[in-house]
Amino acid sequence: MLVISCGGGGGGGGGGSGGEIHSAAYECTAIGDGSLYSIGGNISVAPGSILDSDTPYSVTALNGSFDSPQAIPSQVTIGGFANAGSSSIPADTNDFFEVELTEGDNIVLQVADAIWNTNDLDLYLYNSNRELVGLSEYGESIEALVAPDDGLFFIEVRVWKGSSSYILTVDGGIQGAAKVTNSLTAEFVPGEIIVQYEQVEQTVSTVNASSLGVSHLQHIAGAPGRPMRMRMAATFSASALSDGDAPESQMQFRSEEERRKYETLLELKRLRHDPIVKYASLNYIRYPLRMPDDPDYSAQWHYDLIDLPLAWDLTTGSPGVVVAVIDTGIKSEHSDLKNKLVDGYDFVSDRSNAGDGDTIDDDPDDPGGASFHGTHVAGTVAADTDNAIGGAGVAWDTSIMPLRALGLNGGTFYDIMQAMLYAAGLPNDSGLLPTKRADVINLSLGGPLPSPDPFEQSVINQVREQGVIVIAAAGNQSSSFPFYPASYDGVTSVSAVTKPIIGEEPELAEYSSFGPGIDLAAPGGADAYKIYSTWWNDKDGQESYAVLQGTSMATPHVAGVVALMQSARIAAGQDPLTPNEFDQLVEAGSLSTDLGSLGRDDQFGYGLINAEQAVQAALNFSLVPLPPQLAVTPAVIDFRADLNTSGITLSNIGDGELNILSISEVMDMPWLDIEPSASVGPDGLGFYLLHVDRTGLAEGEYTAEILINSSANTINIPLNMTVSNNAFAGEVGDINVLLFNAELFYNSAEFALVAEQIVSSTNGSYAFDDIASACYLVVATTDIDKDFRVFDLGEAWGGFTNKSDATPLVLDADIENIDFEVAFDQLQAVPTSIEHDMLPTGQLHFGGY
Repeated sequence: MLVISCGGGGGGGGGGSGGEIHSAAYECTAIGDGSLYSIGGNISVAPGSILDSDTPYSVTALNGSFDSPQAIPSQVTIGGFANAGSSSIPADTNDFFEVELTEGDNIVLQVADAIWNTNDLDLYLYNSNRELVGLSEYGESIEALVAPDDGLFFIEVRVWKGSSSYILTVDGGIQGAAKVTNSLTAEFVPGEIIVQYEQVEQTVSTVNASSLGVSHLQHIAGAPGRPMRMRMAATFSASALSDGDAPESQMQFRSEEERRKYETLLELKRLRHDPIVKYASLNYIRYPLRMPDDPDYSAQWHYDLIDLPLAWDLTTGSPGVVVAVIDTGIKSEHSDLKNKLVDGYDFVSDRSNAGDGDTIDDDPDDPGGASFHGTHVAGTVAADTDNAIGGAGVAWDTSIMPLRALGLNGGTFYDIMQAMLYAAGLPNDSGLLPTKRADVINLSLGGPLPSPDPFEQSVINQVREQGVIVIAAAGNQSSSFPFYPASYDGVTSVSAVTKPIIGEEPELAEYSSFGPGIDLAAPGGADAYKIYSTWWNDKDGQESYAVLQGTSMATPHVAGVVALMQSARIAAGQDPLTPNEFDQLVEAGSLSTDLGSLGRDDQFGYGLINAEQAVQAALNFSLVPLPPQLAVTPAVIDFRADLNTSGITLSNIGDGELNILSISEVMDMPWLDIEPSASVGPDGLGFYLLHVDRTGLAEGEYTAEILINSSANTINIPLNMTVSNNAFAGEVGDINVLLFNAELFYNSAEFALVAEQIVSSTNGSYAFDDIASACYLVVATTDIDKDFRVFDLGEAWGGFTNKSDATPLVLDADIENIDFEVAFDQLQAVPTSIEHDMLPTGQLHFGGY
């Protein structure tokens, strides 16, 4: 019994509509007079598509260790299968590949049958010394890495649990859809894991009991019913935690710290698969985001830029509104801060990092020795004003809750989490709760992560449920790589702009991060025009003022404006805005002045924060629909040398009506064909198939752009294509060529499959004889794992229809030269799931083409 479960995409060759989403009302126009004809042609394999050399049913060479890797080219797509073994299939837990890579080359693993806690494959990367340089183990269906430099590398696909087909792509990724997830390069405390168990009544003693399989974990902080900080015993080795026979005996590490990080990652993975564990996370390290520079006293130009003086005519804040500044602490004796403070706490738990000689305590003062980052941030939020000294704060009558979570060398995720819980009035390691919870949390800190952390997201969700609005710095990475906590759902991410030239718009600061997670922009400063705020002189122990730059400086502008908004509503007898209501105002553009492209963009989000406009919007708030907004995924299209087909999805991420006005090529690209699928509606939204024809093109790299113009906004999609005559010859093993009756297929009737032949990658000639006159589809697929499912992810496949109108072939005479390619499917389109009954012989069962 063979089942079809197609994932979109399809081959090129003479046809190329495979992956279209078909309607169920197809009617064949063939004569159907009972005459018999033949259909024939040739199936070829797309260059660069090859097969894992030791799949269970096709072993050409074992590739299960460093000593016997499968040699592959630097641009290739591999279809493979790995499994932990069963009574019917011998174990194949590790597939090794040897390849020459260039710095920046993408390596992407797609796991076809990924099921949490059932089927799980991971991606490893080693240098020529067999030293681990990359590990991606947290994704479910996709793992991804990037070559750190030029040279010879080993790639390993390793089974953690179960079995699955997979596609391994080297160089190019999934047309920009994959994110790099190298867990080994993440900054976290080696040997420490944050764990929360499912049972609230769990005690520390039972957590440490060997009956739970965690006797090697020592409880450091936290309590049952909430996250606990655990430390792995120094003698513990996590080298045998997976179902697979991991080749640790041959693995090398560049340092003992990386070995410990590797073992921590394996233990984390084990805990995440343990049914008694609710959450498990690494104890990530966070840093303040100031851009270091020499002090440069200047005027506070940044307040005029966001129309703050106009907002002050409406409100200057309220002592009853509290902004929690989670940072390096503050200098409480500073004249511009000492009258603004409510009780806070010091959550830095590592004595060596604390700088004040102890661990957590009720004194959040910054002891110095590193920076007075938190003092500067707090001054921007709410420095005392109209007091004849220093400068002004955004919401100068607002209160500040100082929470110290960053020490001499940054701070850990666990400590920052405790500070967030305290700010929201939730149980935390201090054993104390604030007299009044914070209304806003300012996080001018963060760091990159391989992927979103469930613990941190859960804490943010808890904080928001208490009514607290969370504002965070987008990062000073000058990149679009996700930066956390700003990139979490429910956090307002703030990028930084510079002082504009007169008559021009502000520009994104060179250091500022950007990307799809940006919500708002605010002044962050640069060069001679930085952000002026409170400071402390560590040399003479005197208060002072300094000018700094960074997204850390931009973030408190937004946090202060939120405090003004809440203060204005309270003064007007209104309830404070909820986090969801605040988000709606942000997404409606009600709090900002639009910058850059019309509507939301990846540099400025919904625009530059405007204090006066934001306060007015808060006072006049009512539920309003979001404006329509065109979104296109993926954001970049990459046609590697072996890839002919790709696709884009156009959607409206706002409310209201949006229509696609035109889709055009910015420059002449006769080699590109753009076809709407059947999912595209009258408004032009839906999935579009992209196909390239390299015939007659010279070798080299081609770049172009697709311009998509809608009634709301316009988006440019960059497109890259490689033409190479040296592409690796395709080899995917046996290929099933299938002939479907199109009318029966589209209308879900019985016996849609008419005939089947098996051909090889090297000789793909096929012929179907004595076929009755009707309309037909010719498709071809592999079945590498012999699960009798074809067209699913992990298989090579393609199909032929009439390219002009994407309709099936009409068989009213003998047809020859029905030639097309098969390739490993790399699209994520979701087709219909049409079920088809068996052939009379009972051989096959199909569904979901």
